[in-house]
Amino acid sequence: MKKLLLCSLLTVLLLSGCHVSEDLNVEPVQSSEQKAVTSEVGVSGRLLSIKGKPLTGTTVSLAQVYRQKGKAAFVLDSGNSPSAITDKKGSFSFKNIPAGEYILVIGNTMSSYHIYSMTEGEPEVFVVEPGKDLKIGTLKIVSPK
Repeated sequence: MKKLLLCSLLTVLLLSGCHVSEDLNVEPVQSSEQKAVTSEVGVSGRLLSIKGKPLTGTTVSLAQVYRQKGKAAFVLDSGNSPSAITDKKGSFSFKNIPAGEYILVIGNTMSSYHIYSMTEGEPEVFVVEPGKDLKIGTLKIVSPK
């Protein structure tokens, strides 16, 4: 009985401290940096083999690049990173991609994949700018299959 009385008293005290005001008109404030992160755009491109044939049915994923103190790392999360499958022309597209830096991971990350790079060993970093769709263009690669 004492516990019930104590709980009731605490509930009354907590509720009496709450005050709802209809006069408040509060809007969230976003810095320009936050706006850039939340501005989402489209990313598109096309994959061809070295011989110029479309790579159809190939998985393309975007791995976000993170930078800190002059060093960079990329994160590919198979559950959350954007992925697409190329069509019969080798084309792929992503929608609602947050602004930031990304690398392309081509192929099945569980078996055989390729990180797109212009030069051997250095991944190509694609910059997605706020409010601007990114058209990567046609990329010729060695098929990861």
